Amino acid sequence: MKQRYILGGSPALVRALVEVLTADSEVDLIATGGPADAPTRLVVDAPREWADLMRAAFRGHLVVEPDAPLDLC
Repeated sequence: MKQRYILGGSPALVRALVEVLTADSEVDLIATGGPADAPTRLVVDAPREWADLMRAAFRGHLVVEPDAPLDLC
């Protein structure tokens, strides 16, 4: 089952991830954040195992956090 995650990293890393993720049928790229020519954030729907793998593979270079709904009350 897919969950929503926010990924954050350097513009170079995030741009490379966008290219890889567009070819990955396991992950849905929902949005990018930051300047168009230098994005620093991604929102994806992905399996938890994928997020854990990314967290371990890019430790110290990529932040992978579950996206939680905001509670404004």
